[in-house]
Amino acid sequence: MAISGNTPFNKVTGGNLVLMRHGQTAWALNSQYTGRSNIPLTEIGKDQAAKAKPFLKGYNFWDNLDSQVWVSPLKRAQQTAQIAIGNTYKTVDNLQEWDYGKLEGHFVPDINQLLGHTFNIWQEGVDIDVSSLPPVPQFFDQDGNEVKPAQLPGEKISDVAKRAQQVIDEVSPLLAEGKDILLVAHAHILRVLTCVYLGLDPAHGQNLVLDTASVSVLGVNSGNPALFKWNQVL
Repeated sequence: MAISGNTPFNKVTGGNLVLMRHGQTAWALNSQYTGRSNIPLTEIGKDQAAKAKPFLKGYNFWDNLDSQVWVSPLKRAQQTAQIAIGNTYKTVDNLQEWDYGKLEGHFVPDINQLLGHTFNIWQEGVDIDVSSLPPVPQFFDQDGNEVKPAQLPGEKISDVAKRAQQVIDEVSPLLAEGKDILLVAHAHILRVLTCVYLGLDPAHGQNLVLDTASVSVLGVNSGNPALFKWNQVL
């Protein structure tokens, strides 16, 4: 699903909340749960981030990058921002991806086979016993450094939604001043944030497709939270 166009909206009613997903990673390509694991971009991912630049033109966050561009601390988001925007931005912990807990690094098809059905993280959560699955394969970045899966307890979708709400609460005064805000982050956190912004149940994020290095825009229409553009990619 893609809603296209390059003209910014909401210049009267407020700023635009622009969402950008990071570029391709090896784990995303291989259908591995990445979450908080610090996997870098592939060369294709870097190229995707560069190609997304036309979708970011015309917004006023270029005037104050250090306060109007917010980026997840995870490497793939940082690299995406650096390629698409430059090295000036604000790092925001609440934009980190959903903590998948013990699912980190495991392959989606393996989890489906384990459960005997197509796994739906939006409905089932991350508290899945994966002890019988093969260990996560070793992964090395382009510099030969091993990147290990994150070892964290996992989050409920309600926890992710709380983080998303905190981000929205923090950017809302800036949007009200007519400032455009760019968030560079990850597929699940951005889909949850979109649902929270629109007043929908966070689980409705399962109905939103968000491709790597895509750009989307939220705003206000006739006083109501609105989705103006979604999943723009070249």
